[in-house]
Amino acid sequence: MSAFSLKFRRLIYFLFAKFAFLVGLLLSEGALAFDEPRAGYRPHPNALTHFTNTVSSASSNVRMMRAAATSLPAKYDLRDIDGAGTSYLSPVRNQGNYGTCWTFAAMAGIEYQMRRDEGIDADLSENNLANLNGYDFGYTNGGNNEMASAVFLREEAPVSEALDPYPNIGKSRRERGVRIPRKIVFLSGLGKINNVQASLRPDLDSIKSAVFKYGPVSSGFYHNDKYHNGASYFYNGANYDASGAYVLNHAIAIVGWDDNYDKSNFKITPPGNGAFIIRNSWGANSSNTDKGYNYISYYDTSLGAVGSAVFTSLSKGTDYARVYQHDPYGYITSYGYEQRTTAAGANFFKAKADETLDAFGFYALSPGTTYKAYIVNNASISSWYSSLSGTKTLVKSGTCADAGYEVIPFDKEVSVSAGETFAICVEITTPDNYYPIAAMENFYGYLSKVVPEEGKSYINSSYRTWYWEDLSVDGSYFCCKVYTKREKDNYTTTSEPIVPFSWLDRYLSLQEGGNYFTDYFYGSYNALADHISANGYSVSQSYARGLDPDNANETNLLAVIKIDKNGAPVINASPENTTLWNYSIKGSKDLKSWHTRAEDDRFFKVIATPHE
Repeated sequence: MSAFSLKFRRLIYFLFAKFAFLVGLLLSEGALAFDEPRAGYRPHPNALTHFTNTVSSASSNVRMMRAAATSLPAKYDLRDIDGAGTSYLSPVRNQGNYGTCWTFAAMAGIEYQMRRDEGIDADLSENNLANLNGYDFGYTNGGNNEMASAVFLREEAPVSEALDPYPNIGKSRRERGVRIPRKIVFLSGLGKINNVQASLRPDLDSIKSAVFKYGPVSSGFYHNDKYHNGASYFYNGANYDASGAYVLNHAIAIVGWDDNYDKSNFKITPPGNGAFIIRNSWGANSSNTDKGYNYISYYDTSLGAVGSAVFTSLSKGTDYARVYQHDPYGYITSYGYEQRTTAAGANFFKAKADETLDAFGFYALSPGTTYKAYIVNNASISSWYSSLSGTKTLVKSGTCADAGYEVIPFDKEVSVSAGETFAICVEITTPDNYYPIAAMENFYGYLSKVVPEEGKSYINSSYRTWYWEDLSVDGSYFCCKVYTKREKDNYTTTSEPIVPFSWLDRYLSLQEGGNYFTDYFYGSYNALADHISANGYSVSQSYARGLDPDNANETNLLAVIKIDKNGAPVINASPENTTLWNYSIKGSKDLKSWHTRAEDDRFFKVIATPHE
């Protein structure tokens, strides 16, 4: 297929999508203003209706209490998963009169998994995600799961609520996320529906399976007070308008279901029984909820119509050393070739150091997507037939069972040298989908920060050495990242251990308000402390950052490191944390360069004690 036909097809698609998006944006703004001031779901430029996804069956080894189930039960409620009151849900939050519901919906699942799988009383910052996502909506005007996905994948969120409390418009500091989803599952949407159907939608079990396997599912629906009957809600109208734009306006977390929830509970009687249980973000005492929760009919025409997601495979950020990427704002649109379900994308990077490439991540835009990934050393594109040259290595091939994003380890590691240009090339086949290549680009009213830079990102009809078309020259970038291997750091410290590692468990149990340290601590932005084999601890960069003593007046940090007159390092709590804890540290006395990444970064042992 020629470049002209590709771009013509993309132009028609782009103009249609832009028209529908702008109409949907106006409708969403209206809904926010007149139907419910505490909404905030905003449409993604792509409808994402091709995510016809069925999540694989629930794992039997996460929690014993769920292992015995061989099929989905008639009722399942994350508020009480075993009939004995066991729950790993964080408390119901309150977004106030801000369009930030999407941040609360996204955080619900990550907090749940941290509580369930790690025993950490997690409370993550919605404020940080709302302030620093970088899209055009701003703090108060909403967002969606695709926006949250992009921020998580660039490893800038989530951070602790204690570090960046909500609400605080415009006042957030960029920090490394305390947990990073390495897999994001996009669930199937029910698509466009004119009015309520007499039969149940066929993909209800995919949502149930996701709740059962992962925990809360971040989703959206159309909210209007007039469809409430107390905590019960049922909307039976069209989920799109005359232009084709979805009218969803509020994001929530689906936390369970009840097949026998009586249809008589709803203001408008649906065709049958059954409801999903959702956690809202209007506070535990909000009207029209059951202590912050709602029951939405299975027959509701808007719930999960588009864009539902789960954020899982959480990492502490210590599995990879560096991320090479051109797509910090993630999936905006997709490219392909006429009547073909296969295409290849390529990203070019310059190695920042002598490194080992260990994994890659990309968006599978349909379940059952197959791929072949190559690394090309000393890669270049010549003008002659736009041909690709270099030494290629097949590093991974396989199938993605779910639609979404996933970080996939290589079968064969590849080394690169500092300054070397290398490429990641991925041939992708998406069943029944002619747009297999996810791409980032500007979209009016949604994203405006993408800068065209020639020679960074390419597309081809399949993996071959010629006819690579430069997407980046027009401001589009193939959504594909490369991750480098974390080499074991041989840090040393001359200090004698002053506390065992078990102090952390005590700290977690005592700490108030969900303020916690992760069990990996960062002395500087990427300086890893291996608490198993090292004989010291460093301080989590999300809570305290090593500063040059001359620049130690940054009171927005939770703790400021200084050096006393004897040259010993001391942590003084900043105003945000003075009522909770005293800190002191021992270790290396060399703090002069601790605020920047250096080969001789030091460990520090931390003592945290509550004030008397």
